[in-house]
Amino acid sequence: MGQWKLYGLAFAIITTLIIGGLLQSTHFCSMALFGVLVYFYYSDKTADGLKCMCINAALALLGFILLIYCPPSIVLKSLFLAIIALLTMYTAKRLCPNPMGPFFVIMIVSLGGTMHTQASDKLLQLFYLASGMAISIVAAYLTQQIEQRLSHAHQVLSENAPSMPTQQACILSTTYGATLFITYLLNLLFPYHTYNWLTVSAVANLKESKAKLALKRYGWYILGNLTGVVFIWLIYQISNSALLLLPLSAVLFLMTAIVININYGLALSCATPLAMILLDILHPVAINKLIIIRLTSIIIGSLIGLCASILIDKQLNRITVANGNH
Repeated sequence: MGQWKLYGLAFAIITTLIIGGLLQSTHFCSMALFGVLVYFYYSDKTADGLKCMCINAALALLGFILLIYCPPSIVLKSLFLAIIALLTMYTAKRLCPNPMGPFFVIMIVSLGGTMHTQASDKLLQLFYLASGMAISIVAAYLTQQIEQRLSHAHQVLSENAPSMPTQQACILSTTYGATLFITYLLNLLFPYHTYNWLTVSAVANLKESKAKLALKRYGWYILGNLTGVVFIWLIYQISNSALLLLPLSAVLFLMTAIVININYGLALSCATPLAMILLDILHPVAINKLIIIRLTSIIIGSLIGLCASILIDKQLNRITVANGNH
């Protein structure tokens, strides 16, 4: 992550924690920080970087609304998630060069379908989430303006071009959406269905990469998560106070952004405790049970994701071969 982009993320996180402190609401901090995740879709290298971020934020918010207000039907919830996943993947591949995958959108949307929230609190949770997204968009905009003024680079940003042909984008998006439908259906039938970790683990590396590369990345994913679980267990032996956990979550958020391009496993060792802290604030549970849920979800979800990666890889290869023969 570039220097200025990192400054913007730090501004968004600190602003979120300050507002949560003024409101004396740990729930605001937790849900708003989930909203801040959309900042990862901001690119400061292209002319439409801010627009792509806003599109992903809109899709994430729309999906969250659909799932949190959806009737108690696991099929309908899975269908809504699949549609959002399809749209997010297609939009990314057609509008953004070197795009982020739909991972963070799926994380936010699937959270809406697994949260057991009272009807009176749903609107509040939605407002908190939207606040975090709004803070992120403002932070990205301010960062962009400041960086351009200081570097006098008003016209140097490159224009976007579609990064994937329409046919391949359609095949990839459809397969991705179908995979998410099945995965989320299993998640909602899972004994630990109040968490979205089975879905998140399955889609962590689910993209158009070679199966061998997917296997390697899922290996790093599991190793990074195991390290993160050990770390959070040690932290909870010291204290589970929000006065410790919220500042720690801010540090972990920034560390994830810093090391994500250095080492994937190391980034996951920061992101895992971050996710566990935020969900534990929303739904407190004994740390040992939380660890069991996380580890079980990781192993099963990663196996599902690996199988789906192989399927997507074969689908794209079939299209490439077919196009080459014409």
